[in-house]
Amino acid sequence: MKYIKTIIRSNEKTVVTIELADKCNNGHQDFSITSAVYIDGRWQSGGCNHEHILSVIPQYKIFVDLHLCDYNGIPMYAAANGFYHLARMSALDFIMYYGITKAHYHRLKDSENELEYNILLDELRILARWKIKASKGIKFLEILTHEKFVNTSTRSNYVYPEAAEVSKFREMKKAGYYSLKNKAERKRLEVIKIKAKAKLELNDKYKKDIALVTLEFKISLQVLSSLGAGVDNYIYHPNINELTFNWTNSRETITEKQIARFKRAWNRNNKARFTITTKGKGV
Repeated sequence: MKYIKTIIRSNEKTVVTIELADKCNNGHQDFSITSAVYIDGRWQSGGCNHEHILSVIPQYKIFVDLHLCDYNGIPMYAAANGFYHLARMSALDFIMYYGITKAHYHRLKDSENELEYNILLDELRILARWKIKASKGIKFLEILTHEKFVNTSTRSNYVYPEAAEVSKFREMKKAGYYSLKNKAERKRLEVIKIKAKAKLELNDKYKKDIALVTLEFKISLQVLSSLGAGVDNYIYHPNINELTFNWTNSRETITEKQIARFKRAWNRNNKARFTITTKGKGV
C-alpha cells in the first residue's frame, strides 16, 4: 500500500509518502513515512524528516510512530535492539521510542538478558499493544488509499524463543534464579569480576611501562658510557624492539666503529636483546 500527499505552504512544497510494503524483500511488510521538501521548486531535503512532516500534517503522527515497524507494529529487531537500547537510552526516550508505559519500562529494565526481555514483551502484552496501534495505522491507510490491506508477510520482526528455551527460563524463574535479589547479587559479583580484570590489566600495563622506561634509561646510560656525552642520534622503537642509530640527518652521525663499541658493551653488561639498525640497515 502506498499513499502520497502533497502539502503547499507559501513557496514550500512537501511531498509525504506513506507505505506499508515489503520493500526490502525480507518477508514482512513494514510501515514507512518519508518526505521530499522543495523550496521555489528546488529540492531541499528528504527522507524520514519526521519533525518537518508533523509540522505540516500532524494527523499523520501514527505513521511516524509506526515508521519501520512491521504490519503488527513490531519495531525492527524487537528483542535484540530493545534489550540493547534498554541500557543506553533514558527511561523517557525508551518509553517514547517503543510506545510503552512507565509500568512496562520498569518491568523490562530489570531484564538480565535478551531471552528474558523477549519473553516479557509477550507476557506484558506489549506485542498486543503494538498490534493495536498497527491495526489503527492500517485502517487509516486503507481510508487514505481506498484500498484493503492484504497481508502477504511470511514472518515478523518478533521471533518468539524456542519452546525449550522458554521452558528452561520458566523453570529457572520458578526456582528463584531470576528474582531481583539473585539478579542483584550476580550483578554485584560481575562488577567485582570486571574491577579485578581491570586491575590486572592496569598492573600489567604498569609493569610494561616500567620495563620500557627502564630499558630506555639503560640504553641512554650505555650510550653515554660507551660513546660519551652529546651523542643523541638514536631512537628506540618499543613496538618492534629495535634501536636505530643515525635515524635523523639533523644530528651528528654515529660511526660504525662507535655502534660496534656500544653493541659489545651492551651485550656484556645487559641481558635485554633487541635489533640494532642504522639508516635502515641491520648492524
